[in-house]
Amino acid sequence: MKQQTAFDKLSMDDVVEMAKVRRFTDKEKMTVLRRCLSDTAYWHNRGGVSAYAAMATRFGNELIKATPENSQLYIMTGNAYELMANDWGQAAKLYSEAVRLDPGNGQYYQKAAPALCLTGNFLAAAKLLDKCESAGLKPFTKSELKALKKAVEIKTVDDEIDFMIMGNYDSPEDYDPGNVDKPAIKIKAMGFKKIRNYYEFALFLFGGIFLLSGYLLDYPLNEPYNWGFKHAALPLSLIILTLLIKFPMTEPYTPLLAKVFLIPIMAALYLLMFMPVFGLINAYTGKVGPVKDPYTIVKKYQRENTDHRMEYYLVLKGANEYKPFDWEISLNDYGGYENGNGFNPGLYKGSLGLVFRYKVRWKN
Repeated sequence: MKQQTAFDKLSMDDVVEMAKVRRFTDKEKMTVLRRCLSDTAYWHNRGGVSAYAAMATRFGNELIKATPENSQLYIMTGNAYELMANDWGQAAKLYSEAVRLDPGNGQYYQKAAPALCLTGNFLAAAKLLDKCESAGLKPFTKSELKALKKAVEIKTVDDEIDFMIMGNYDSPEDYDPGNVDKPAIKIKAMGFKKIRNYYEFALFLFGGIFLLSGYLLDYPLNEPYNWGFKHAALPLSLIILTLLIKFPMTEPYTPLLAKVFLIPIMAALYLLMFMPVFGLINAYTGKVGPVKDPYTIVKKYQRENTDHRMEYYLVLKGANEYKPFDWEISLNDYGGYENGNGFNPGLYKGSLGLVFRYKVRWKN
């Protein structure tokens, strides 16, 4: 294990201040550049150039000037412009220069071609792809190469190009200065981030529907769930499972056992939160009318709630209901009913045949 020097132990803020008052050796500059690129805390500065980005790009350019034939320095400095300074144009120039210096390194093409597309230099990207193919190199997957050629042809970039260049590095291990970059990790990580955003949006949407349904309607028999699981659970489950497997919301390198455990749980959560949709469809579409069949009181009971207040209930059974349900009433009404009496709880039957009560009625 490499032993840390006193310089290595300095905070990056101390290094920034030190760079203002003394010259650094090339070895120290390389150490600083590697530290900047291997810690995501110094990257997230898309709004402007930070002192860290300014120092890293400056040191990178000085190292290039000292050893202009070192192709890896162009990649590392390009990464500093890309990840820290948000300067895609300069990053593309440096990546292209790395390709010129070492045209047999396929990983350099993986950096340069997408960057050129993102900066609108499609002609240079096309030439680079031709050069890569002529050299017999295959650094791109089929889908990546297809996306790049499409971008060059129509002179427009899409999400897949973004995946290839931007990445989503959640840990320092995702950047390996000795091995330039791992584009496959970047593609999967960026794809995971965007896909997760869609799943999170769906979760918030279904959560909102769940709350809205509970605010507007009361289903004493939980019929949307009963109906949904009986008639729609299988196709919905297959759709949700297919999406979760085809477009996983787990981290790219989550262990298989964890995925096998998490996917059914997530599928069940989405399925459960979707069920109130059937309740809203039942209540607000198609034919809706009051329940005419009488309900019979099969039992009365009272209980003390958590606030030490008494609550009063009738247990009702309808002619067409498969099980009784509880109905809360006031103390004044409670004494006026006996077992066997008829009772009209003001329920409605909706377009799906589900029995419900309006909590909130829209005024016409």
